[in-house]
Amino acid sequence: TLFSVLGLALCGTLALTSCGSSSNTANDGIITTYNTEPENPLIPGNTTEVGGGDPIDVMFSGLISYSSAGEPVNEVADAIETTDNQNFTVKLKDWKWSDGTDLVAEDFVNTWNFTANLKNGQLCSSFFDQIKGFDAVAPQDDAAVDALTGQETMEGLKVIDDKTFTIELSAPSSTFELRLGMSAFYPVPHDKLSDINAFGENPVSNGPFKLSAWNHNVDLELVPNENYKGDRVAKNKGVTFKFYTDPDAGYTAVQSGDLDIMDTVPNSHITDFKTDDSLVGRSDPSSLFEMFSIPEYIKHFGNDEEGKLRRQAISMAIDRQTAIDKILNGTAKAATSFSAVTDQINGSTDDVEGNDVLKYNPEKAKELWAQADQISKWEDTDVFKISFNADGGAQQMYEAICNSIANTLGIDAQPDSVVDFKTLRQSANAKTLQYAIRDGWQPDYPSIENYLQPMVASNGSSNDSDYSSPEVDKLLQEGSQATSLDEANKYFTQAQAVLMKDLPYIPVYSRNVNSVIGKNVQNYALTWKGVPDYVNISK
Repeated sequence: TLFSVLGLALCGTLALTSCGSSSNTANDGIITTYNTEPENPLIPGNTTEVGGGDPIDVMFSGLISYSSAGEPVNEVADAIETTDNQNFTVKLKDWKWSDGTDLVAEDFVNTWNFTANLKNGQLCSSFFDQIKGFDAVAPQDDAAVDALTGQETMEGLKVIDDKTFTIELSAPSSTFELRLGMSAFYPVPHDKLSDINAFGENPVSNGPFKLSAWNHNVDLELVPNENYKGDRVAKNKGVTFKFYTDPDAGYTAVQSGDLDIMDTVPNSHITDFKTDDSLVGRSDPSSLFEMFSIPEYIKHFGNDEEGKLRRQAISMAIDRQTAIDKILNGTAKAATSFSAVTDQINGSTDDVEGNDVLKYNPEKAKELWAQADQISKWEDTDVFKISFNADGGAQQMYEAICNSIANTLGIDAQPDSVVDFKTLRQSANAKTLQYAIRDGWQPDYPSIENYLQPMVASNGSSNDSDYSSPEVDKLLQEGSQATSLDEANKYFTQAQAVLMKDLPYIPVYSRNVNSVIGKNVQNYALTWKGVPDYVNISK
């Protein structure tokens, strides 16, 4: 959610103006919520956006889950034992899939090997990079990737028996256990991996909910999983994710009682949603983060001196605070780092060297732009565009950002509307973007590492800018191999200092979750990652 997903409720949220009839009565006990059509089939290891990530997070269970405060709690794991943070023995609880079959250690091990293996084309491969033998399934050389069969496995994973398996990392890691609750590490029944896309259209699951129906481009219906025996037992009769392309239509549906929850608010209601008597409006600080990435493969923005100067100039040309005040009614915080800064994210900090580059400074921006022009002239015919998904309610914000850039630098800067989030993500994943791209991040596990590794590590799962820095890669690796989380966070903060110079993406703001909720909804709360707590919400 991405699962890093991702994507994020910001980038992808919103989904369809006419999703068919929505006969939603106050007493049916089914929660209806606003979302987007998933980009891919419902495969945990191939999902990096919230359209698929939100349902997957309540359909599947990993070895651990996270409390509302972001603390890891054993779920499918009965115990995860280690004495050195490098060698782990995992013992599983008695657990069943939603079809009644037993969940076994082979489900975890085979799924992880399948997801990590680049031949299988799963977006979350890079999250397994700490496991010994990862290089054998994810080589850096293109020819070596072509030579893979998809059946290769990582040396560091071994099944001991149906309820036990071991993990050996290539080096000790203080952050590895924190990763184990993210969706990339959810299991799939090992006998379903041979036709993973068919599985993703109608998945068997092991979490609080199971799939009832997926009506493409209309809705996705989940019902409680009667075989789930964990602590996240559903307090409702199901959750239906309804797909909208127009956030105003979603808001109207909440007003009329046809939709229970919308965890975003269209700009047309940003000033009045908390006083609207037809619903309940809330604004809660969260770990959600908004940015835009500038691919290094587009003209003038390579990983060279010109590209760095232009990125810095663009960042300092943006009047973030004015845009937040006027468009979001103050329900966000201007970025000071490469993550949301919140107690729920271990290692997040405002104190990052070089973060003045994120402050509005028109004169400095013009100076840097002029320096870049000395290297390669920005012609009058050149245009800077930021692509955004039309179904995400972001048009006004990106118009404001582009106007600020244009007015400061004296260049042609324009927002570029793309029909929907799915289409935008397909271009990003195929590395065929023509312009900068709106991005947003909803963390997968509660560590600053998760804002960095997928987005800026070489071959990171959500590295839309195609950025590669040996220095940043080394700092991220040293952080993951540190002996404690405090020590790890020192390296991650150093990595951010390098990123302040390179700016592969431009941080914009961390945002509140603005929610509108039907009056008959009870126990509405957000999880640590800023998503409605679908398990505990009731009517």
